Amino acid sequence: MGAVDPRKLVWALNRGYLRHGAVFVLAVAGAVVALGLMLSLALDALRLHRTEQALSARLEALRAAPQAIAQQAPDDALPLPELSQRFHINRRILDALSSAAVAPEQIRFKFENVDDAGFVRQTAVFTLKAPWSEIAKALAALQASDRSLYIARLRLEREQPGDPLVTAELQVAVALTTPASEGDQAP
Repeated sequence: MGAVDPRKLVWALNRGYLRHGAVFVLAVAGAVVALGLMLSLALDALRLHRTEQALSARLEALRAAPQAIAQQAPDDALPLPELSQRFHINRRILDALSSAAVAPEQIRFKFENVDDAGFVRQTAVFTLKAPWSEIAKALAALQASDRSLYIARLRLEREQPGDPLVTAELQVAVALTTPASEGDQAP
């Protein structure tokens, strides 16, 4: 079998163009695109087949391996202060807001353990919708109610530029020291 002579191929393409014109060019372009799509489809089918084989092998390995059931150790709990102290902080936050005549729309409380600093952070997240002067009074009342409270995040937005009401998403936090163990107490 001999090698393909490129001159004969060029001559055949030129003869087809001279006989049929732009229709021949469009037909050749369509054939090239169709061949490219068929090649792409064949490669995708091959890739899909290989992926299916790999996934079925992994699935068989997972079915054969024993499943370990994770259990949370009882000492993984947060070292929180007494329940009464936690609710006292929440009550101070709510009292400060009510003294400023602003009621939060939604309020969420959460606790986060900060291991490297050695304390637990209690955070209250709530949304206020009021004029800016009322929100400023509420912020002042919060800081005046307890010096250990700090504003961790404040996001303000208005629906329209001339709107007197401001929506404030406020995050107030307090750092609670973890209760010291018997050996860690100072003399």
